[in-house]
Amino acid sequence: MRAAFTFKDRIGAITNVYDGPTFANALQQQCDDFGRVRGIANAAKHLQLSNVRQVPNAPSHAANTDIIIKG
Repeated sequence: MRAAFTFKDRIGAITNVYDGPTFANALQQQCDDFGRVRGIANAAKHLQLSNVRQVPNAPSHAANTDIIIKG
């Protein structure tokens, strides 16, 4: 698995996945929806994030998360 996934680190270098957080970074860079779910989970856990994810519409505070039911 490690060789199959890479991600861009903070300086933009392509790096192989080597643990859980780097695997999550690789998934987030491939799928914006994963980044949003990850941001919501972190916002709920910490109530306010100081490290906002680089994904469009990622929450920065628990107040920025809500459920919208269409129908």
